[in-house]
Amino acid sequence: MLRATARPTALTILICGLAAGCTGVGVDPLGMEIVEDVSPVRPMPIEGLCVRIDTAVEPAFTDGLFETLRGLGFATQSMQTAFAGECPYWLRYEAAWSGFPRYLTFARFEVYEGSTRLGYATYDARSGGGRPDRFGPATGKVRPLLEGLFHHVARENAAAE
Repeated sequence: MLRATARPTALTILICGLAAGCTGVGVDPLGMEIVEDVSPVRPMPIEGLCVRIDTAVEPAFTDGLFETLRGLGFATQSMQTAFAGECPYWLRYEAAWSGFPRYLTFARFEVYEGSTRLGYATYDARSGGGRPDRFGPATGKVRPLLEGLFHHVARENAAAE
């Protein structure tokens, strides 16, 4: 007579834990996590926004960033070409790509008034290697973050959204 045991083995527990995505150590074993984190700028008027150009980032990304900000209703200019005192509000960004085909793995945007950080937005797909939606144009990933970042801000052209 065969007798079934009700006691799970360690291998069974491990397989179930991995399949459920809970290993107990905070790791995404299937590479399925893309994190988007936004701390929005408080309600305030911002007409113009200077952008501190990161020369380590692909120029096409920077061009797309300027286009997105203008589409959200901001007058924009490069901080490097602005006169002293012309940029009370400014944005700093960084971005990184990896893989083949290349895809955006990380982007961070921080908005400042002088030296005071007003808000930030982060896109982090470094642990999202198993997700097919990691591919595609960076602007499709960046625009929703910037919309969230500036959601409460009165802009020059508020109808742009």
